[in-house]
Amino acid sequence: MQRYMAGDFPRQEQQQRQQPGTARPPLYHAVQLGAYVLEQRGREGALAYASALLPVLPYDMIQGMCRQLGIAAPEKPKPLPPQEGGQSAKNRQPNRGEPDMEMILRLMQLMKGKNGDGADLSQLVKMLGK
Repeated sequence: MQRYMAGDFPRQEQQQRQQPGTARPPLYHAVQLGAYVLEQRGREGALAYASALLPVLPYDMIQGMCRQLGIAAPEKPKPLPPQEGGQSAKNRQPNRGEPDMEMILRLMQLMKGKNGDGADLSQLVKMLGK
């Protein structure tokens, strides 16, 4: 097989060989690129290429591509835990980097005290213990 530099790839020859109206399977180009990576970078590079496609393609398509390339398929990714929809405001965890304004307001009120006479330490300990 002849090797080409990245800019010298014969695109026009390939376009002329393909007849208009012929459909290619969905993984055709992924397998072609995988074969190139396998040739240039070996099995480790091809496995890295297949692993990089995990977030983008269904796992069974990646298995088919790896079968065609003659490499072992990467491990199937673990499914993400389901997100809890409809959480109440009290149970919701604040995003990192964003302050929880409700918590800050409650802290300020507890620091001020009920009658403006100082912090209510028992309530502060309860709130911070959650």
